[in-house]
Amino acid sequence: PEPSQGSFGYLTAGPSRFGLKFTNPPPHAPAIFAYSTGQKDPPMAQREKEAGEDLDARYRWHDTIFELVASVAVGTVAPEIAANVFARMFRGDMASSELVRALVNSIWSHDVQVVDAIAHLHLASLVSALSLAGLVPLQFFKRHLDEELLERAGLIISASFSKRMKKLNTDQVYRQRKYNLLHEESEGYSKVMTLLSQVQKQPTSRHAAQSLLALVGGFDLDPNRVMDVVLGSLQDCSNCPSINLRLDLLEDLRLGTSLSQTLGFKFQIYSGLQTPETLCRLAGMLLSVGAVNMEALLPHLTPSLERIFENTKSHATATNEASRLFGVVSLSPGESATTKKDLTLRVPGNRISSQIDGILEALLWDRRWLLAEPMLSRLERAGSLPSINIAGCRAALLSMAHFTVGPLYSKLSPSLMCFAMRSSSEVSQRDVPGMDYAEISPQRLDGRDLSALPRLLEVLEPLCCHLHVGIASDTLLLTKLARVIRYLFKLKQMQLDAYGAAKRLLEYVVLPAVSNVTVNPGCVCEIWSAIKQLAYCERQSIYAAWRGRGIERGAIGSKHFAVAQAECKAGSDARRLLKRVANEKKNSKHVGRALAKIANSNPLVIFHIILSQVESYDNMIHPIIESLGFVTPLAMDVLSYVIPVHLADTSRQRLQDDGINIAHWFQHLAQFTGAFYRAFPQAELRALIDFLMLRLELGESLYLLVLNELLARMGGCEVLQDISDAQIGGLAGGETLRHEMLAFDKASKRAVFKLRDVLCTSSTAVPLLALIAQQLPVRDIHHPVYLDHPQAAWVCSFQGAG
Repeated sequence: PEPSQGSFGYLTAGPSRFGLKFTNPPPHAPAIFAYSTGQKDPPMAQREKEAGEDLDARYRWHDTIFELVASVAVGTVAPEIAANVFARMFRGDMASSELVRALVNSIWSHDVQVVDAIAHLHLASLVSALSLAGLVPLQFFKRHLDEELLERAGLIISASFSKRMKKLNTDQVYRQRKYNLLHEESEGYSKVMTLLSQVQKQPTSRHAAQSLLALVGGFDLDPNRVMDVVLGSLQDCSNCPSINLRLDLLEDLRLGTSLSQTLGFKFQIYSGLQTPETLCRLAGMLLSVGAVNMEALLPHLTPSLERIFENTKSHATATNEASRLFGVVSLSPGESATTKKDLTLRVPGNRISSQIDGILEALLWDRRWLLAEPMLSRLERAGSLPSINIAGCRAALLSMAHFTVGPLYSKLSPSLMCFAMRSSSEVSQRDVPGMDYAEISPQRLDGRDLSALPRLLEVLEPLCCHLHVGIASDTLLLTKLARVIRYLFKLKQMQLDAYGAAKRLLEYVVLPAVSNVTVNPGCVCEIWSAIKQLAYCERQSIYAAWRGRGIERGAIGSKHFAVAQAECKAGSDARRLLKRVANEKKNSKHVGRALAKIANSNPLVIFHIILSQVESYDNMIHPIIESLGFVTPLAMDVLSYVIPVHLADTSRQRLQDDGINIAHWFQHLAQFTGAFYRAFPQAELRALIDFLMLRLELGESLYLLVLNELLARMGGCEVLQDISDAQIGGLAGGETLRHEMLAFDKASKRAVFKLRDVLCTSSTAVPLLALIAQQLPVRDIHHPVYLDHPQAAWVCSFQGAG
């Protein structure tokens, strides 16, 4: 007889009686079965012979039981006789449990294979006889045999048995079990907690992971609960020295995607509640090390992206509606008269902080920009603005921006000049022997710093764009950016990409943020120091982008709702202040200071309202000019952009209805232009002169009125059509006599020099004269006196082309 496969390890399936055969043992195996010519030891051969005889006896008994059950099934042997045979067989020396198992297996095998109903009845009779004889326990039959066979044998009642089976099945498979450490064995979980608290004492993280898995298997612990305990330990010890060991333990467990699901369930517990910051930091930590995926975690976070978009949209709509009511007085009988200042209290607050914002904030504080930037972009595409609506995210973004710009700004900061010392005990840098003061001056970058500028801007530009107008809450960062941009504009060897990035930062981040900055002239002057590095045409294009499609109420819907709200509020305050403008000098100073405070942040809105008032009332020109003495240089430069915009307004006619006289609004605006540039010659005049030349080239001769006002007010060259003989005689005297006779204002030397520097250039003087001549019916340029001028031929060709 051949031994079974369960006895030895060198057997495979083969064509023998029991489906087994021997194979050659490996070289390191003991010589239990040897087929060589060598002889074995006599004791081992005797033991093998006895084992073989015992195994052969077992096989013969199994065959006998199988054949006897088959005879009962076909009706050859009566069930009672077979039961007596089995009773005698079980009284022998054979192991009764093994024979009982073989008997039950034989009955089950025949019950499954036979199809005759009589054979099923014979088998049922055999089962009943065996049960009555007590040879086979009832539980053995219930565990292995079919329900139908047991019912025929009379061992069970089918209805009650099925009901009980369903109940047991439901209890074992479908019943939801709630665990409570107070009512169950807690030794396994206490050992898990002990292992996690002593993880730094383990030889390696792999050893700790194996110990943890051994505890799960040894105490039959719930793996999900154990994983929750591990994550809880990470959450509570995020700042502990052993955090790296715990992360290594988590990595060695190799949980895969199940870790994201377990972490997501922890977030679902706080759905609708305030999520702990430690849990958000845990998620950010696991995202940083790559243990979880944001896409797998996102479905578990609340509120969803759609809900966030709805909240942000409702908040923006409410803010825009409140912005439209700035300065509006309600006269409805059911309400008291109220202004927009009262109505702003009804605007709902910012949207609720979401779990996504908490994770984003944790990533930003951990300086994980490559992970945070895609989330920020996705939130903004979904309509959310975390840098504006969420204070925590805004603070984290501002801190990230300070961290990014810090290395560059540290070499450009005026603090390197050591104008102010931190304490009286410090020694001035100028007093230190051997110290070269030029070595510590700012704005000195080496080649390594210049090579790192493009990489710095690759991070700084998208970071500031995500902040957008939220950067207005940190004037220190705004000042740092202005100084860095100023230095970038001064660099001659800077690449074109870096120059474009600096200009985009100024156009799309810094200036829109100025609209929300509170009164801070120092910050505004730093921004102006960066803007003035550009040519006037580039500055005017930046102001045009800042203006957008409209200002004040016209900006609602086209600009950010916070910027539109700030512009509407500034416009309401400006209109209220302009009502107090008078010809009294004392009052003009007071109003001028108040207007300057508003113009610091929203010069476009203020000067649009001022010019609109001047176009209607010419008696406001002088007091408004006096009030402009307190505005910043940036506001002054913006006014030099707003004046041509109002002059080029095509929605109104520049002539009155009779078609002869000039419209009052155009006359008043021309007078204001001349008075403004006479009082403030430091303002940008080149842009206005180029604008007038462009209009004259298009044949719009009415703009000569503006040029005439400039020449009269700035240059003191006022033209009088009718003059008396006494006045002509007074012109022969000095300046005092001429002033008395003609009542001319004394010309400002600064204004005269400024006008001369702008007009008396090769690119302006002769073309301007030619354009003026083209507006006249007679061209005196062809007079013989002027034909000998070097540029006469060019002017004649220019006139002919015109």
